[in-house]
Amino acid sequence: MGVQNVVKKLLLKHNSRDPFVIAEAENIIVQEKELPSITKGLAVKILKRKYIVLNHTLNNSEKKYVCAHELGHHLLHDVQNHRFILENTLNPNGKYEREANAFAACLLIDPTIISTDDTIESIAAKASVPVELVKHYKHFNM
Repeated sequence: MGVQNVVKKLLLKHNSRDPFVIAEAENIIVQEKELPSITKGLAVKILKRKYIVLNHTLNNSEKKYVCAHELGHHLLHDVQNHRFILENTLNPNGKYEREANAFAACLLIDPTIISTDDTIESIAAKASVPVELVKHYKHFNM
């Protein structure tokens, strides 16, 4: 199933774009921990339990984005241990990272807030997401 279809099903099922609400409803435990500064988050599965671990130093906007990205790993991929590392953030280094970024973009950016004269920067400001994430959204939804 494609990324957009997974997001559409989640939106219908949970009536929310909030990755924290969706993670809880999907029985994925979200925790904040001290992680190396290079690591923004992790998607891990331990003894059949799914976890998203966020670096406690992230601001609220970053936490929301990283949670959405890691949620994408859990819902799209067979997660063993995925680390969302600063150097790889929003850089499509592989299929899984591109898909997790596309998932986060589709989840966090509500198309109803976008008008035809919006710039990437104005969409990012409206959705409270990084500009690079909007580029993934626009690429994925064009």
